[in-house]
Amino acid sequence: MSFDNACGLECKGVTCTQQKLALVLLLLSLGLAIPLVHSTKEVDEWIQKLHHAKEKVPRLHFYFRDTLSGKNPSAVEAAEASMTKKSPTLFGLLNISDDPLTRTKPTCGHELCFHNWEIQW
Repeated sequence: MSFDNACGLECKGVTCTQQKLALVLLLLSLGLAIPLVHSTKEVDEWIQKLHHAKEKVPRLHFYFRDTLSGKNPSAVEAAEASMTKKSPTLFGLLNISDDPLTRTKPTCGHELCFHNWEIQW
């Protein structure tokens, strides 16, 4: 009978490091599998309710107040193509806006976006 001095395990054609690695992998596998087998009743009930839950779809309506001219415009021209001024569709125009979002009178947010005109006849 031969024993490896480092780990005290009998090693037949397998190094002690390989045996330790196999033991660690076995323990990790058991550690991961046991919670799956011993699932609580509350978790099972929650999962059942989750699959049958009705999807909630909010319907939000906001209005943005775009001010194109005046003392404090909320939309400004950022770039334009050479033919934009001649185009009836404003092809090639790029505006940037920071418009207040409202449901009624008080502001409830801001719209930050690019407006790009790409229609060409």
